[in-house]
Amino acid sequence: SLIRHDVPVQFSAQSVDEARAIEVPDSFSQVPLHERAFRRDLTSLRAVTIDDASTKDMDDALSLEQTQEGWELGIHITDVSAAILPETRLDKEARRRATSVYCADQTINMLPEQLSELKLSLRQELVRPCLSVMVSLNHGFEVLRTEILPSFIRVSQRLSYDDVDRQLEEGDATLLTLHDIAAACEERRIRSGALRVHKREAVPFKEPDGSIRLLEIDEDSPARILVSEMMVLANSVMAEFAATHRIPVLFRGQDRPDEPVSEQRQAQDAPEGPAKDFSARTKLKKSTVTFEPQHHSGLGLDAYIQATSPIRRYLDLCHQRQFISYLRDSKPWVSRDELA
Repeated sequence: SLIRHDVPVQFSAQSVDEARAIEVPDSFSQVPLHERAFRRDLTSLRAVTIDDASTKDMDDALSLEQTQEGWELGIHITDVSAAILPETRLDKEARRRATSVYCADQTINMLPEQLSELKLSLRQELVRPCLSVMVSLNHGFEVLRTEILPSFIRVSQRLSYDDVDRQLEEGDATLLTLHDIAAACEERRIRSGALRVHKREAVPFKEPDGSIRLLEIDEDSPARILVSEMMVLANSVMAEFAATHRIPVLFRGQDRPDEPVSEQRQAQDAPEGPAKDFSARTKLKKSTVTFEPQHHSGLGLDAYIQATSPIRRYLDLCHQRQFISYLRDSKPWVSRDELA
């Protein structure tokens, strides 16, 4: 498929040179004064990243603090728009690629490794500019208010999904609270009609000797559900903000399936595991993309966008530019027609 679709594997020398020339502060002392005035300093928060152990392009982090009302949850997305300016060579390269491609034996990044895995990745103990979604919750994990703000964060700890699953079993208080918040968010979505479809994937990995190993990944593990729900929450908050302030973005929606998605209605000969889960997902309608908010039956939300993966999806980078521009100048980066 890489050959069929002419996917560029290498970056041009000019793009690599442009990536090397981009400067991203690693400490708060290196941050220019005008950026300090624009961005809130959240480097005192204990922010953690949760990804696969092999992941290098970490674009989101989580923080949690207890308050008198309950909890202050932070979902922090690395600000790629601060480094990749519109119509530069890197921007055009990213637009052509549209997304990172993850294969068994290689990752074809949307942006050069100097950016995707180093300068823009939320690496431990390094200061990074972010777009932060702050969610205030009461003790029952009900959302009281939300805020979207440009920020600086410093990741305190990098965790893998296996680390989080193990620490949840050991009773880590912060992670247990994050998991409880995620469970409460999922329960609210299900009450609003969200569809619960089990998802297990068979992912191929290339061993050092060249052989291929299939690893079954359960997307419903506690750690993966935790991260997934946090991203759904952040995307829905940004979608509601965009709808309220008439910021042009591309909303995602999904019609309800024609028949109930249940174990009884799946193909009888589908074996237990990824095949059976895929059989259930084939009953879902394709998602739609429009400039107006629309109901997403799979998620049980009235407004939803994708904006939490700007390192690996070009549309997320465009959405990030819309929000940063609005927060800085009270107007979006581009109009609806220009975004189209």
